[in-house]
Amino acid sequence: MEHCLNCPVYHSSGRTLLDRPPPEGYTKEWTEVFRHAVVEEYQKSTPVFAFRIEAEWLALPMSAVIEITERKSIHTLPHRSNNVLLGITNVRGELHIAVSLSALLGLERLSDVKPMQSINYRQYPRALVFGHEGEDFVTPVDEVFGVVQYNAKQLAPNPVTLTKTLAAFTRGIFEYKERPMGLLDEELLVLSLQKNYL
Repeated sequence: MEHCLNCPVYHSSGRTLLDRPPPEGYTKEWTEVFRHAVVEEYQKSTPVFAFRIEAEWLALPMSAVIEITERKSIHTLPHRSNNVLLGITNVRGELHIAVSLSALLGLERLSDVKPMQSINYRQYPRALVFGHEGEDFVTPVDEVFGVVQYNAKQLAPNPVTLTKTLAAFTRGIFEYKERPMGLLDEELLVLSLQKNYL
């Protein structure tokens, strides 16, 4: 005999099916599946700090970013022979060497760049304190976006359109909010500054 959808027998059999205990190990098995999926996805995502210099959106590993601060006056050094070494600046009572990543990376100066955020977003030039293995530098940046996550699988080789100088310091490119960002190699940056400009 067939039962209609409104029949109590139909509903009681459905409840019996849903209320029956799961097979042995079922809950543990699916808990492990979801736990590993979340852990693996978390491990694949890496936080980096995103900022803009001229028209280029760049990122540094969080381990290389020490502080973001307002731009301070920079005291030039006598007999400075290059445009990378800007001078010395005071950050929270400590003197830091100020450098121009714009000059080091060979970035072209542009007057009009669309900001990352909405039209109501105001751009504030900042100073980025960065370093590697105890050697710290300060560089002016035109805009700060903040911490973003990227997946290692997103990292693409440097495009041919990237200038040779910028490409030399870039591990690869990833996209965030439909904008390409160059992931900088902090070790190479600091090594180059130490060897060639100090």
